[in-house]
This record gives sequence, structure tokens and C-alpha cells, in this order.
Amino acid sequence: MVRVLGNLGWEHPGWPAEGDILRLEARVTDAVRNLPSVVMCAYGVRGLSSRSLLLGGLECYPLTLRRGALGETSTLSPPSSF
Repeated sequence: MVRVLGNLGWEHPGWPAEGDILRLEARVTDAVRNLPSVVMCAYGVRGLSSRSLLLGGLECYPLTLRRGALGETSTLSPPSSF
């Protein structure tokens, strides 16, 4: 099963602060870790700061899809760090 978890409104007016979104991202990753599914979180990279992209996209997920290749994330942080 493949599930897309939407495209969050990072840095949009009225949306939760960066820390709240990072905690959500990390908790979802931890919650589905042992389920037989793939969760794909989309990022609108043109509208994100590099900090948000690095923290949210590269520290919250064990795998990333980049330039058509799936690979392990070397910068994965435990959910408790958020």
C-alpha cells in the first residue's frame, strides 16, 4: 500500500510553526515504521527555506526519493529530537 501524506503548508501564514510540523513528521514516520505500507510525503521545494527542507525532508525519514532514486537517509534523527 502506498499512502501520500499530503503537502504541508510549511512557512505559510496561519499554519503551525516549524517545530510543530517537524514533530508531526517525525511521529508519523515512527508510527508507520513497522506497517506494511509506504508513506510518501511531498514537499514543494520551491516554497521552502533550505533549513525546513533539510530538517523536514532529510532528518525525519529513513528513506528519500531523489532524482528518481530511492536511498537511505544518512541524516535521520530520532523522533525524540524534535
